[in-house]
This record gives sequence, C-alpha cells and structure tokens, in this order.
Amino acid sequence: MKKTIIKIVIFVLVLGGIFGVKKIIDNRTQDYKPKVNEAITNYFVNNDSSGLDEILEILDKNKNNDDQREDIQSYANDLVGSWFTYVDQKYACDVSTFRTNKNSCLVLLDEFNKLNDKLVILYNFKSEEGYTIIKTSFYNNLITKSQRRITEINKYTKNSRNPQTSEEERLEKCSKSTECENCRDGVCKCYFTSNGVREELTCQKDEEFIESLKNK
Repeated sequence: MKKTIIKIVIFVLVLGGIFGVKKIIDNRTQDYKPKVNEAITNYFVNNDSSGLDEILEILDKNKNNDDQREDIQSYANDLVGSWFTYVDQKYACDVSTFRTNKNSCLVLLDEFNKLNDKLVILYNFKSEEGYTIIKTSFYNNLITKSQRRITEINKYTKNSRNPQTSEEERLEKCSKSTECENCRDGVCKCYFTSNGVREELTCQKDEEFIESLKNK
C-alpha cells in the first residue's frame, strides 16, 4: 500500500513539474511580444527608436536559447513587414488607378521612401552579441521588394495626372458636345451622352459653331 502511495506521489510531483516547466516556458515565450510590438510600433509611428535597445537586450539574454531568439526575430519580422503592407494598402496607386490618382501615388512614394530609411536604420541596430532585430534574409528580401515597389510607383507618377475637378470635367464634356440648342450670347444648352446616359449642360460655344447650328 505504501509503495502504491509513494508511486502516486512521485507521479503527481513529476506531472506537476512537467506542467510547471511548460508554464514557465510558455510565459517566457509570450513575455517578449508586448515589448517588441510596442517598441517597433513606436519606432514606425513616432520615429522613437529608444525601445529598440530593449529588444536587443532580450536577444542577448537569449544568446544560449537559439529557438527563443529566432522566435523573437521572426515576430519582429512579421511586425516590420506588416508596416509595409499597411502603407501599400493605405493609398490607391496601381495599374488600374494611377492615371487619375497622381496625388495618391506621390504620397505613397514619400511614405515608402520613409519606410525604407527606417528599415535600414532598424536593421543596423545590433546587440552586444551582434544580433539584429530582424533576420538578414528577411531584411534583404523586404528591401528588394520595397525598392521594386518604389520603382513601380515612380513610373506611375510620371504617367499619371491629378483627378479632374467638376468644372474641368464639365468643360471637357462641353468641348465634345455637338448637340446644342437655344444659344444666346455665346451660351448654349447642350447635351453630352456617355454609356447611354444623356446629360444636359450649359456650354460656352464660339460663333462659328453657333452659325453651323443655324444651317442644320
């Protein structure tokens, strides 16, 4: 009976030890995330790099724990990459919108250039043990993609124009409109049809055009 009790006690102690160790490991694994998230967010939003030193300290504390250190760097990779994705999706500047969206493309270009500068600075932060906040392979891949996107945006801005104002749009329609009537003092009531929709406009027309209407 005593042997059975001893076995049960030993089993409980071993089981408790396993769960205790697992809890410690889980806590250590999760503990770094809020600090890393806060530091990187402050850096990209407020240009505050003071928190980055704390990430380097965490990496150095885990110099003998390769798995933990790589987890920290992978998490940092994801956060940094999310900033590039966020900025790229924030502004409309692609093959379907750039022709009439020059302002948006220019703002996106400026944002990407700033992100690139911040990325280079962040990568050059090194701990006393020589660790970087993000992995070298990730940095090289991200900087290459970012430079490619900047080249693309530059091409778009050269071939884009600002959206028309309502007045510019009206004048363009008037210039294309040939169906006019009731002209007085050079001002006519004209009609512009596009995609089956007929729109009435008040347009300024030259004398030659008005004379041509009288001969119809």
